[in-house]
Amino acid sequence: MSTHPELEKHIATLTDEEKNDFIKHIYLILNNRSNSDLIIRAKIRELVDRYIDIKK
Repeated sequence: MSTHPELEKHIATLTDEEKNDFIKHIYLILNNRSNSDLIIRAKIRELVDRYIDIKK
C-alpha cells in the first residue's frame, strides 16, 4: 500500500500508544454504519490532521 511520504514520516514519529489510539479512532469511524462515504472521508481527514498535523 502506498501512502503519502510525508504521512509515513509523521506516523513513524508517533508513540505506540498514539498509533493504537489513531487506529482505534479509524476503526470506530469505519464501523459506524450511519456514516456516508463523504462523512467517513471528512472524519478521517480531520483525524489525520489532528494526529499527524499535515496541512496542505
